[in-house]
Amino acid sequence: MIIILERSIDENQIDEDGNILFTKAEILREKQIRLWVNSKESSCHNIPHIHASCDEKEYSIAIDGTNKLLAPNIEDKYYRCIVKMFLNNTSVIQKCRNYWNNKTDSKLKFDTIYLDSYRMH
Repeated sequence: MIIILERSIDENQIDEDGNILFTKAEILREKQIRLWVNSKESSCHNIPHIHASCDEKEYSIAIDGTNKLLAPNIEDKYYRCIVKMFLNNTSVIQKCRNYWNNKTDSKLKFDTIYLDSYRMH
């Protein structure tokens, strides 16, 4: 497992739309949001993706520009928060795609110039 980014956040800091709310009382309670890629991905999924966790929930989210939730099959506020905080950020998504290209054994790779499309290599 390769951890790409890690940021502390509390459940009470996220509203139902995935927006982050910071107040002094809520900052004292922390939860972890982590993003990572697994090195062995050639047989797991066909879509390039990252794994994310928040609290005790884990997600698999496409990094092909769709931000599609691959697992579990129900979107929730944590998923929406992860997308808003990380996957809507161009530099973060580029970093995720770069890690996908260089750290996984998947046959699907992003084009190296823009990392904006992927194909079999």
